[in-house]
Amino acid sequence: MGIFEFIGESYNPGEIGTVDRVEINRNDMNLKVMIAKSIIAVGLLALAYVFFSGPNTTTFNYVMFSIGIVIYCTIAFFVVPHPDYDNIGWLGGLIDHPFRYSDDINRFLIFLAVILYPGRFISRTFMTWIYYFFVAED
Repeated sequence: MGIFEFIGESYNPGEIGTVDRVEINRNDMNLKVMIAKSIIAVGLLALAYVFFSGPNTTTFNYVMFSIGIVIYCTIAFFVVPHPDYDNIGWLGGLIDHPFRYSDDINRFLIFLAVILYPGRFISRTFMTWIYYFFVAED
């Protein structure tokens, strides 16, 4: 953060996004949609393992990678960034606003949302199945 951003933000503060938590509800429980999402989620996991595997990959490496995937999906399930798209800099975020640092925070939230989306998709699909079988009442 530069001195201009610090001074400019104190006179004209910009809005920043939020980080929320997602809840599973009964609207997510269409069985055909759940099966389609499950196929895509398993495909994403298989793709991750294909990119990870190499000629010298050991069982220990697969176990550590699996633990990393579980941690990533858990974080992605609970951390849901919602940036304020009206305050991402000039020209739609291509140029940094020289007098605000809140646009930097919003651009970081956009980056975080993009990075966490595959893990959120996988974890929400998994949690929807758990909710469907063990929690939901018809």
